[in-house]
Amino acid sequence: RVPLGASPRIGSDANAASNVRFSRPLDETEERAMMEAAKLVADKKEALAEKLLEAAAAAAAAAGGAGDSGASSTDGAHPNLLFALGQTRQTLKRWKLAAEAYDACAAAEVHPTQRARALHGAGVARAQLGDLPAAARRLEEAIDASQSAGVAHVKAMLSLASVRKTDGDAAGAMEALRRAERHAPEVRERYIEPLERQMAKEKKSRGR
Repeated sequence: RVPLGASPRIGSDANAASNVRFSRPLDETEERAMMEAAKLVADKKEALAEKLLEAAAAAAAAAGGAGDSGASSTDGAHPNLLFALGQTRQTLKRWKLAAEAYDACAAAEVHPTQRARALHGAGVARAQLGDLPAAARRLEEAIDASQSAGVAHVKAMLSLASVRKTDGDAAGAMEALRRAERHAPEVRERYIEPLERQMAKEKKSRGR
């Protein structure tokens, strides 16, 4: 089985530097909230960290005009804050809320590799919810976002393989694994060869 959390090295090349873009700087309140939340997480107080980050995101959204008609409750919150909120909710296994935070982060993020990590988080969260088509879409978007910055998101490729395999698409899983292998050769021994053996065994069983 290809685990969603698998993380071989992530390939990159010199083109990545030419694609760097940044979101606005964190303001003091957001930065302080993230530091305090990190301490709470280190102390295994993730639920308190979640509440702290939610309050900071709401405050930033209010300052950014999220109270206007049609605005999201997270509009105006910094992408880094939203990503930290997604991670904290993921630790708490609040998958639906984690997906929402990661989606909001991806929508606000302008740096392609940072956006890719948020999309990957959203894909993993949706896979945990059992929404495999939505999970696959997010993971494909994560791969594309990374590639636009000259980076191979191997972790997202492995997660995509896992989602496809769980959805009964062994051939699609193999395709994702072969993409990952081009950037991380160890993928062959760890994931491709076991899947090849499994596919051969299933093919032999069908032929009986």
